[in-house]
Amino acid sequence: MGYGKNLEKAIKEKGWSVAETARRTNVNVNTIHGIIRRDSPVRYDHALRLSNVLGIDIKEICKENPYDDGDVLPALLPDGRGAFTKLDKSAYIKHRLNSILDIYKYSDYPIIDQLITNFYMMDDAGRKQFIDYANFILQTNTDKDRANEVKQIE
Repeated sequence: MGYGKNLEKAIKEKGWSVAETARRTNVNVNTIHGIIRRDSPVRYDHALRLSNVLGIDIKEICKENPYDDGDVLPALLPDGRGAFTKLDKSAYIKHRLNSILDIYKYSDYPIIDQLITNFYMMDDAGRKQFIDYANFILQTNTDKDRANEVKQIE
């Protein structure tokens, strides 16, 4: 069974329609239908929202690490002189990053800024190592209350 079929199964197990799932996750209904129909992997940012709301492991619908080998993130839409890319970024910031930043204390913002800036300056190999190391640390140093807060982000 592929990623799309796993997603379809998780939706059915909740007793929801695709439209209800789209409403709860803020992932476009046509996007969800397309994933199921093509039995394809879910784009990572969508997979985060879907797995959190559906209560499933992200690995069931997407590769966990978008920086590992293989094509997880879809190709960007044709440039359109930057208009589409700007819309994609705005939607992602609005629906995911703002929600994550809201759970931080304001005093943490300089640290977050530094992490994002440092991550940007890394080459692809460095980014992959950073993500792999962070995932390794999470195996033994996860705050359960914080993990549950992140799961509540839709």
